[in-house]
Amino acid sequence: MARVLIIEDDPKYRDLYADTLIDSDYQIIMAKNGEDGLKKLQKYKPSLVLLDLVMPKMDGCSVLAEMRNLGIDVPVFIISGDPNLKNAPEISYYKNVQGVLQKPISFMEIMTIIKGVLEKQSMEIEGVRGELMMAPEFLINSTFAECKLQQVLGQGANGVVYKGTHTGLNVDVAIKILHPEFEMTSQEVGRFIREIKVLTRLKHRNLIQIIDAGIHQNLLFIMTPYIKGKPMDDHIESKTYSINEATPMMTEICEGLSVVHDAGMVHRDLKPQNILITENHIPLLLDFGLARAKRDTKITNKGTLLGTPLYMSPEQCFGHDTDIRSDIYSLGATFYHFIVGHPPFIGPTCFAIMNEHVYTPIAPPHVVAPQIPKSISNIIVRMMQKLPHDRYQSIQEVINEFKNLTLTVT
Repeated sequence: MARVLIIEDDPKYRDLYADTLIDSDYQIIMAKNGEDGLKKLQKYKPSLVLLDLVMPKMDGCSVLAEMRNLGIDVPVFIISGDPNLKNAPEISYYKNVQGVLQKPISFMEIMTIIKGVLEKQSMEIEGVRGELMMAPEFLINSTFAECKLQQVLGQGANGVVYKGTHTGLNVDVAIKILHPEFEMTSQEVGRFIREIKVLTRLKHRNLIQIIDAGIHQNLLFIMTPYIKGKPMDDHIESKTYSINEATPMMTEICEGLSVVHDAGMVHRDLKPQNILITENHIPLLLDFGLARAKRDTKITNKGTLLGTPLYMSPEQCFGHDTDIRSDIYSLGATFYHFIVGHPPFIGPTCFAIMNEHVYTPIAPPHVVAPQIPKSISNIIVRMMQKLPHDRYQSIQEVINEFKNLTLTVT
């Protein structure tokens, strides 16, 4: 539902707006002065602002100046009793001011203005969504969530990753925008925002730091620092690492995941594409902020499975609730691919692969690739047991197993 913020100090006009708009399809937010309005602007992120100019504590021009300073680019209509204000240079200076409404304002005028602006926004949003799906490079040089998009870093079933520059922070970022198919209910959005607040506080050398995340133009996104490196699947293809080099990296990945689990979170989408290996050979866990939103087992109305089932746990394949033991399974499948060179199960369709995860025992890594020590193979086999209670019960148990190997694997 679109939000309209009305910043007006006169209670008679606030009552008029409330009576006028009470049966509309918009969420109406009232602010009694400029200071209150600026706070609600930042808190509620409205789609449109109706702004009185003469107010106590902070007048309308000061609100416009603060919006400009904060980079808040929301359409504004000025409400004023001054008929000469339309051509005033101090008003035309602010590009987000769409027009001036002269008091007294009629019901029809208010509704026409609001409907026109919000319908235009909706058309622009649908344009962005369409471009993201059909030709993501069209968004290059545009601004999305305060980021100037510069190039496409990669794209897949879940979304598109862009390199950009955050205009407020002046830092290079990577911003992942999920495809429009990943729409969420208002309850899911609220849960996502709460989880992101937790995740932004997580810091570990093997976790990518989250700068920002949320909903922009009805699209879900997550923003992180731009770090030079390649995803693990690129290294698998080029056979970059020996088993001796891969083993400590697997331990580090587990340590990063333990921070997520200790915060009460489950990743739900562990796979080689979500592990970045930096130019200094440090593995970083990615996308743990979008895991719940992706819902990899979701089937679209076209009958297409969103995401890859190559690393799904059996319980994910069934669509059951998951816990940290599901992450342990998926990480085991990821490690299998990392050291063997191919995923544990391969099939002609997504559903055939899911069937393998549920019913077919894995071939132990050391049997498939004899150069892999049996001790490492045994860890991965236990991580990938079909029943959650047969796996390691915490990622710390996996870390301990790997650390015990460092004395014998050289």
